[in-house]
Amino acid sequence: MYGWSAVALFFVVSGFVIHLSFLNSKASTTAQFYWRRFWRIYPSYFFAMVVAAMGSGAIAGSADGRRELVTHALMVHNFFSDTFYGINPSFWSLGLEVQRYLLYPVLLAMRRRIGIERALGVTLILSLLSRIAVAPVQDWSRDPDPVLWALPTTLWFDWTLGAWLAERLHQQKEPLRMPRAAVWCLVLMWLISWHFKPTSCRSRPGSQPFLWTAICACSTAQPGSSPPLWPWGAAATPFTSGISR
Repeated sequence: MYGWSAVALFFVVSGFVIHLSFLNSKASTTAQFYWRRFWRIYPSYFFAMVVAAMGSGAIAGSADGRRELVTHALMVHNFFSDTFYGINPSFWSLGLEVQRYLLYPVLLAMRRRIGIERALGVTLILSLLSRIAVAPVQDWSRDPDPVLWALPTTLWFDWTLGAWLAERLHQQKEPLRMPRAAVWCLVLMWLISWHFKPTSCRSRPGSQPFLWTAICACSTAQPGSSPPLWPWGAAATPFTSGISR
């Protein structure tokens, strides 16, 4: 029920950790980054994939079984409807995570040229355009197609948001300062959009971590002025998730 909320926050945390590690490292080339990521993720992933495939019967000599194994081994299974949740349903996010790693040098290049704030804006625009592009393909009488709504560009903003937060922390700056009225307007807009297609697909998961970041930042930026907003946001998350499924 709350899977997309956790996924969105996972991508934010991933972008935060990866970029903070980059900022704290004295020297790191693209090749070194990929080398470390490969040995950190792929051996254990491959072992888990083989064990899960054996348990699910995917290794049975059939064409479908071979397709499952090949797409998962190459970590492109999230591009196909018949393999998206194959072998182990949770593996789709790892494929997307690896594809985000491939985009990381592009983000770093944008950061050098235009700064992390504008790079964040670029990824937000790309994420919105990706959602707009796939909206006509989606059958709105059915549940959202995960292949369409979990493309690397569609969810790139989530990951970049974590990188932006890491940059602000590294620079010892406040993450965000917003008037409380603006935050409450965001909350109201998000709650409304959550319950209506196609805006429900556009409001999650990208806006959710950004929204809660704004709530927490606003609450801590003005301590004592009024009760913190984050408990209300935390309470609204499972409520809205439950009645919108």
